[in-house]
Amino acid sequence: MQDLIELVLLIHKTKLKSSGLLGVILEPGSKMELLFEAIATGDVTNDDEAKILLYGHGEEAGGYSNLKYKLKERLLDSVFLLDYKESNYTTRQKAFLDCYKRWAAAMILLIRNEKLNGIDQLEKLLRHTLRFEFTELTLDILRVLRLQYSTVEGDMKKYEQAKAQYRKFETIWIMENKAEEYYSDIMIQYTTVSPPKRRSMKKHVAITRSWPRSCANANLLNCICLVE
Repeated sequence: MQDLIELVLLIHKTKLKSSGLLGVILEPGSKMELLFEAIATGDVTNDDEAKILLYGHGEEAGGYSNLKYKLKERLLDSVFLLDYKESNYTTRQKAFLDCYKRWAAAMILLIRNEKLNGIDQLEKLLRHTLRFEFTELTLDILRVLRLQYSTVEGDMKKYEQAKAQYRKFETIWIMENKAEEYYSDIMIQYTTVSPPKRRSMKKHVAITRSWPRSCANANLLNCICLVE
């Protein structure tokens, strides 16, 4: 139930309801809408309370699990409709959310065989991910563009450029990933319920300090600082 409560509270505090979109997602007057509103107002906090609200004490509540599952799926689908631009997020956080929405849209276009539009969206998206140094998403975009340039456009210049960029950012991503792993190794020793004997992290620090700073972006440097 906690995962559903989290989703309901997220959707409820957005403008989906005032814009009328929530009425499209949840049929007005349905048990699904009733459950959503009860969770949003705090009248329902667990499965037992939800069953009593929807089916009463004497009725069969066998359909509750299916209803809860469908509500969760609809709310997950509606996450793509949320507008984060007016939320209390930093510019980087807003850009991150926007980039992943665009990434999903571009991949849907490619899967639907809308190659030209899909490639165009990825090229535009790449400029944003490079600006904000979203290394992992940059790699995903370059990987797809590399394939599309070789199989759809047959553009050797673009293909070679994408391939070179991929190799460059792959090196950066490997270091970012390793730094995050080292940081996680450190933090798990403080956050686990039954912490093991703390291990020395000097080796981790020595490795990160050996990496060339010339190819590091702000995100990698931040990861390194967390370790050191």
